[in-house]
Amino acid sequence: MSRAPSAGPSSDPKAIAPTLFSTLQTYTTPTSFLLPSDSQPVHPFSAKSTETIASLRALLGTTDRLLHSTNVHLSTPVKESKTVSLMRHQTGQYIQHMLSTLRPSPSNYGEDVPLNPDEMAEWVINRVISYGTSVGMEAFPEAEASGRRTLVLGGQVLVVDVEFAVTPSVDVVGVRTSYAVPTGNSSSSMNGTNSSGSVSVDAHIFDTLRLFIEEASKGEHADALEVGRLGKSIREGLGYLMLLDRLAVAEGDQGLRWFTELETLGRSLEKLAKDEAKAVSSALGSQLTPLDIFLLRAHVLPLPYLLPGSPTLALLAHLSPRAYLSILRSSPPADASPAENIPTLDVPITHLRNVLALYPLLEGCALALLTLIQLPQNSPHLRPPPTAELASLNARPTFPLHPSAAETDHTFPLPLNLPMTPGSQYAWILDFTGNGRTSGVVMSQSRMHEIENVINPLSGIGNNIAHGSMGSVGSRRGWVDLLLDLKGGAMVSSIPQCYVANYVSPTNSHPPLRMRLTVPDEPGFFLERVQVYTMREVWAIMEIVREQCWLNEALKACNWSVEGLTNPSAEDATSTEKEGAPNEDELQALLDGTFMPRKLPVNVYLPSSPVPHPTLPSSALFPSPSTTPPRILLTLPERAPISGLVNILIEYDSAKPRGVSLQVQGAVGVDLSIESLEETVRRGGIWGVPGKIWTKAGV
Repeated sequence: MSRAPSAGPSSDPKAIAPTLFSTLQTYTTPTSFLLPSDSQPVHPFSAKSTETIASLRALLGTTDRLLHSTNVHLSTPVKESKTVSLMRHQTGQYIQHMLSTLRPSPSNYGEDVPLNPDEMAEWVINRVISYGTSVGMEAFPEAEASGRRTLVLGGQVLVVDVEFAVTPSVDVVGVRTSYAVPTGNSSSSMNGTNSSGSVSVDAHIFDTLRLFIEEASKGEHADALEVGRLGKSIREGLGYLMLLDRLAVAEGDQGLRWFTELETLGRSLEKLAKDEAKAVSSALGSQLTPLDIFLLRAHVLPLPYLLPGSPTLALLAHLSPRAYLSILRSSPPADASPAENIPTLDVPITHLRNVLALYPLLEGCALALLTLIQLPQNSPHLRPPPTAELASLNARPTFPLHPSAAETDHTFPLPLNLPMTPGSQYAWILDFTGNGRTSGVVMSQSRMHEIENVINPLSGIGNNIAHGSMGSVGSRRGWVDLLLDLKGGAMVSSIPQCYVANYVSPTNSHPPLRMRLTVPDEPGFFLERVQVYTMREVWAIMEIVREQCWLNEALKACNWSVEGLTNPSAEDATSTEKEGAPNEDELQALLDGTFMPRKLPVNVYLPSSPVPHPTLPSSALFPSPSTTPPRILLTLPERAPISGLVNILIEYDSAKPRGVSLQVQGAVGVDLSIESLEETVRRGGIWGVPGKIWTKAGV
């Protein structure tokens, strides 16, 4: 290894000049440029700013020495080409590492909102112009006339006319889009909502601009970061429309299909949703369809152009019981006769859209965005289109509520020719992050495998979708551990095997439940994006996702903690102090079978295989692995004087009227209403079911 020239003569004759390897070794570890205690970004007012500046100065000194060394060796003839190739390879790795470390994802510093109201109108219009031109649009602002200003943003096909009111404050009063084709024809959109009830691009741009202006117009009370986020959504929305504009130009007169594809698809999906809603309400004997049951039994609820800055088709997959109740309580009276193709839900679609469009996304809401993206050539995320033979191998999707829809499908369009972008490829994806708003959906490995089989039945997991997340299975956290850590729990050194939680009855109708959850030994992953080609693939994937979401939200409804790693609460400590030898009254209560225990132990299992749990005497409760639904098994002791165990199996079941199925083994002589217990589970009271059954046993 060649040696880098030293900065000067050393006073120590035994000193050894640093080599190229020893000089670079300091900066080769992933934490070379991070703080010793944490990896948070450093700012001038941080406690570690002095050390950070010293580290950066040392790095600059190192680069100066390396530059001097390479200049010295530049004129030296190299006899071994292998050495040159090796050095080039190592240099590329070092540069890539330093760039990825020193230049992280861009931060949002917000917008410099003017405090003078007289400057607001000009500032808003200039910012919108900047957002449009940054994505390739041309801007043509017009002069003010009668308190109105018009801004025209255009591509080669798409033209967006925005009208602002500027007296004295600024507001957007109208948006109109039109499409120009090579033949000279044009087609105007329909001012927000057409006769089929779909929301147009006009209304989407209008709402996005209004949110931006409303926040910016708060003056000194405006949140600069929120204004910056809303401005980014405007830029991203216009950028997506310009992506469609480039595809439309490449296809000539046929290119207008790119601007109408999602609206046409949205109308057909709304019709299917309406038919399925009728089937659900008929099974319940009600006029309105409960939204939560619809999402459990039917397919996704289409919400075109839902999120600001995302002019795409949003698909609502699941709502937690808490999220559904929150929306229902804040909802105005539902319309029993909504617009055409709109399902008759107990929550008006307009109110649902307003709630789900808020930032951040409602907790307990699972959304997927169907969007078109541009990828570089030969991207690893691309996969070939499925053949009819492979598609026929999938058992999903299923249409129990609307059997005739099993024969329907929709193939998403792809570009016919791309003369303007020869090096790019396009793909339709399901984005479960809400365009970066969330981390995605926590999925178990088996359900990730199911998704992999949907898009490619001949491929195993790890080849496409999960290739970036799999890693070594032995080093992966379990999916339950990954899920429960989302609530802010501290990371532990070892993967926990059990979680514990206390459940107290709101009415004190039964003793507190001490639940112990045995964690299944199965890795977990965040599902973020899946490439799709047809609507049948989307339906199949969403069926798998909603099953996982049902299980996720059921677990997150309780405050779990890692067994053995947390100190008992004050209540637990008090109850422990009270424990001791029973008195005469307690002994007599034990003999009479009227003793009230201080806690009821409940074991919780998440069976995922067709083999029954040892406490279950029958395996008929468990279907085959290919059709195994998500389920929760609860076991608790029989109420004295009867000995034994009560087994409660709760399953997600889209064929049941409430979307859940409940079976009880044990509870000898107890008059149980399974329908009432299923209603309790549907409402989010799954962890109170053991207590209800125990209380019934004493009646």
